[in-house]
Amino acid sequence: MNANRSRLLQRAATVAMALGVTLRLLRAVTARTIADELYTSAYSRQDLSWVLAFGTRVDPHGPLHYLARNPFSQGQNVLLLRAPSIVLSVASMVLVWAWMRRRGEFGVAAIAFTAINPFLLMYGLQARMYSAVILAGTATAMASERWLKDRSTRCAVIIAAILSVTALAETTVLLVAGGAFLLPWFDRSAAAWKFRAACVTPVIVYGVLLGPTLHYRLGNPPPFAPYTDPTSISVAINGLVTIFYPHVALVTVALVAGGMYLLWHDQPMLGRTAVALAVVPFLALAIAGFRIPLLIPRALTFAAWVVPFCLAALVDRARSRVGPAGVAVAVALPVVLMLPSLMQLHTYGDNAQKSMSQTRAVLRPGDAIAVVPRYNRYLLVWEYDTPVEEPRVDGTTHEDIYLVGVDDAPRTGRVWIITDDDRPLAATHLTPCPGEQPIPLTQYTATCYLGPITAALTKP
Repeated sequence: MNANRSRLLQRAATVAMALGVTLRLLRAVTARTIADELYTSAYSRQDLSWVLAFGTRVDPHGPLHYLARNPFSQGQNVLLLRAPSIVLSVASMVLVWAWMRRRGEFGVAAIAFTAINPFLLMYGLQARMYSAVILAGTATAMASERWLKDRSTRCAVIIAAILSVTALAETTVLLVAGGAFLLPWFDRSAAAWKFRAACVTPVIVYGVLLGPTLHYRLGNPPPFAPYTDPTSISVAINGLVTIFYPHVALVTVALVAGGMYLLWHDQPMLGRTAVALAVVPFLALAIAGFRIPLLIPRALTFAAWVVPFCLAALVDRARSRVGPAGVAVAVALPVVLMLPSLMQLHTYGDNAQKSMSQTRAVLRPGDAIAVVPRYNRYLLVWEYDTPVEEPRVDGTTHEDIYLVGVDDAPRTGRVWIITDDDRPLAATHLTPCPGEQPIPLTQYTATCYLGPITAALTKP
């Protein structure tokens, strides 16, 4: 490749990276809040001992995510809450650029597809742990490919550090450590054993510090996740490309699988890295999914980095074998698949905050407000800055209620109960408020009751 062409391609790579950074900043500023971000805020603002207990006994993700968000979670500033994700997401984009910018047409395509990938733009900017997993997966892949080239101890140490830290925020990173363990294959050199030891380190760190989290995770899978079958496999892979359009899953799976084959064939070290760090962990997750429902796109966040690379491999093969017409098709097809989801991102988001505003509008002085089931308490923690663990109302009828008084006015005896429509309240022993009808909120339902549950607010 002549010098002029090389400089031109590097400039194109920089433009693609700048586009990716710009899209991420715009997305962070304009994205609607989702309930999971309110959940993050509610638990991140708790003190250290509470978060550690929560992250080791209850939450399947681990406490580091909440601890890191603590300085950004005070108040109701969603953009501030997203600040760590913004930094990590931009860092991932820049890292891909640094990794790929000198790799000709393939590198430009990999950077460009990373820049516009809807999955990376949606989950990478949420105030959740996904941005850390994306960065960890990308950095581990970069260091792993480098290790294949020079067998340096430094790369092994970097991988051990990255995966050990990230595993304290998200359990699925352990799958990457397991896949990376296989990267040396049958190499029995000292460098290979050091690398394997580095891959075992995150498992040991996690087992010592957060072993109970794994037990909880296996015993309490996401209620919305499917078991492994051909449909869930294709939909999960499709979600890494286009998110909102599962009906095109067969096309996206074919593209990703074909790109993975070309990556393996045309770029052996990068292909070997992709198989070890993305394909092997995915297969492990899919096998576990026969017994535990796990297989949703978010569970594959650790492999999100590899999808743009697979698509880039298709473009690079088309360039070398077919010519400009083939390149145009290889670029256009993924763009056509991703663009609708990319355009739809600005409308994505649930209506938890809107539901709270609708309920607040009907409250009278002295009324109380509650949520049921109690795990939705983060709605009130966010809205009224109430403690996570209190108040609690226990009883034979109302054991799953989280109830607060919203002002200091004398109690009216009325309580608006916000219910999750998927788990309605059994209100047999509660008296509806005269003249008040249930309000179908944007996301929930609020019903006014008169009853003894407000007594908890009048106790000394």
